[in-house]
Amino acid sequence: MTTALFSILRRHALSIHTRLTMLTLATVLPLVAVGGGAIIRTVDDQKIQVEQGVVRTVDGLLGDIDRQIIAIEAALQVLAVSPSLQSADLYPFYRQMNAALPLQGTSIVLLDTNGQQLLSTNRPFGAPLPRAPNTEMSERIVATGKPQVSDLVMGAVLHRPIVAVGVPVFRDGKVAFILVMGLGSEILSKLLHQPDVSPDWVVAIFDRKGIIVGRNRELDRFLGRPAAPIIREAIAGPAESWIPNVTSEGIRVYSTFRRSTVTGWTVAIGVPRGFVDTPHRRAQFLAFGGGGQSLP
Repeated sequence: MTTALFSILRRHALSIHTRLTMLTLATVLPLVAVGGGAIIRTVDDQKIQVEQGVVRTVDGLLGDIDRQIIAIEAALQVLAVSPSLQSADLYPFYRQMNAALPLQGTSIVLLDTNGQQLLSTNRPFGAPLPRAPNTEMSERIVATGKPQVSDLVMGAVLHRPIVAVGVPVFRDGKVAFILVMGLGSEILSKLLHQPDVSPDWVVAIFDRKGIIVGRNRELDRFLGRPAAPIIREAIAGPAESWIPNVTSEGIRVYSTFRRSTVTGWTVAIGVPRGFVDTPHRRAQFLAFGGGGQSLP
C-alpha cells in the first residue's frame, strides 16, 4: 500500500508541476514576447534615426558643396563684367585674376571660345600657354551662354587632376571668352570634414561619370578612381537610397547618397555596418536569449 500510495502521490506531484510549468509558460512567454518585441522595436526606431541622421548629414554636405560652387560662379561672373576685358590690353585683368584667386580656388584661366588659354594665374603674363585638353565644358558654355561645371579633368598647365567652374564672358552680346576657376580636390575634400561625420565613415564626392573627385580619407590613393560597383550602379539610376555596399578599401558599409542639381555630382556616405547592426543583434539576444533564461 505504501508503495502504491507513494506512486500515486508522485504522479500527482508531477501533474501539478507540469500544470504549473505550463501556467508559467503561458504567463511568461507572452511577457517575453511583448518585452522582446518592445526592445527590438526600440532598436529598430534607433536604427531608423541613425539612417535619417546620416541622410541629413549627406544633405548638409551636398548643400555646402553646392554653396561653394555657386559662390565661385558668382565671383567669376563679377570678374567677367570687368571693363578690362573689353580692352585689347589684358594685363589689368590679369592682375584682377590674381587678386581674386586667394578667395576660393587653385587657378583662374581666361580662354577663347576654342579652348586656347590666354591668361593663367599659373604662369606669368605673356608666357606661352597651352590649349585646354578637355574642351567639353567650354563647348557647353559657348552653346548655352550659362555657367558650367566640369567633371574631373587634368589641368593643362600644372598637369594635376582638378574640377573646373566656368562662366561666359560676353562681348557685343556673344560669348567672346570663357573664364574658368580650377579647384584642386583637396579644396572640395575639406568640406567633408564636419563635426557630425565620424572618422570611421567614408565620405566621397563623385562627378557625373562616377569618378572620385573628393574624399575624406586617403584622397591621394583614391582620387580619379571609379566608384565601387554597387554605388556606380545606384548613381546611374533614378533612386537615392540606403544600400549595403563595400568600399574601395573593402569595408562593409551601408551607403546613402544624394545627387546635386547644381553640379550633377553625387555625395555618398558609407557607414560601417557594425555601427548600425550591432545594437539590433544585441537587442535580439537580450529580448530572446536573455528572456529564455527566465523560463523554468
